[in-house]
Amino acid sequence: MASGLGIALETYDALLSATGTAALAPTLFEAIDRVMPVREIYGFELRPGSPPSPIVSLGRGSGAAGRVDAYTLRYYAGDPLGVAMRRTRPGFALQLHRIDPRDIEDVDYRYECYEQPRFGEKISLVMERGDSWLVLSLFRPVAQDRLSDTARERLRELGGLALPMLAKHRELTGARGQSGETFVDRVEARLGYSHPSLTARERAVCARTLGGMTAEATALQLGISQASVLTYRRRAYQRLGISSIHQLLPALGV
Repeated sequence: MASGLGIALETYDALLSATGTAALAPTLFEAIDRVMPVREIYGFELRPGSPPSPIVSLGRGSGAAGRVDAYTLRYYAGDPLGVAMRRTRPGFALQLHRIDPRDIEDVDYRYECYEQPRFGEKISLVMERGDSWLVLSLFRPVAQDRLSDTARERLRELGGLALPMLAKHRELTGARGQSGETFVDRVEARLGYSHPSLTARERAVCARTLGGMTAEATALQLGISQASVLTYRRRAYQRLGISSIHQLLPALGV
């Protein structure tokens, strides 16, 4: 798997060995950092009409987990990356998109996810996978030189290796982070803190809905019927005085 552009066999072996373990995020971070300086990474799966499903994330300094939750629950729909992806012809194997913070219209999103942590730009590697997309976003610090053609090609090559491994990692781990918590676990905990009136089942159903799971998938995971899933969801909405899961997002405090 080594190439003339410099993605060494050792890098491939290290990523392959780390897949399915807590070592994947730091191993991937290190591999990317050797190509270009990076402050934070976030890998996820995206399906049409659903929020991103986090797979790996890691950053230098504090606040990375909070930014992942904020993007996943509140800001992803306002990301110019979505527009860029839709403009790419179907079936294109690997995309590389550069997102300039100045192109983000949502001032809260721009401040929280770029200006406050002092990120100068985002480079996103995107691969189509059936009816979904695998995305690996790389956040560069401010005042960095323009990405060279060589670095761009090395990132493409690294993305071609890493993105399929993210899919396998998700299958092996359920996208559990280094702490052992999944994205759904974190959302469920937030719901318990911010909305104590919800029952455990109602929190479980709402968290999985926020994570993009269908009623059928939620029912299978929780060991209940689809009718029960819909009942718990309806009761949760009634307790909270909402009519859509999207109305719950601002109340989560992310």
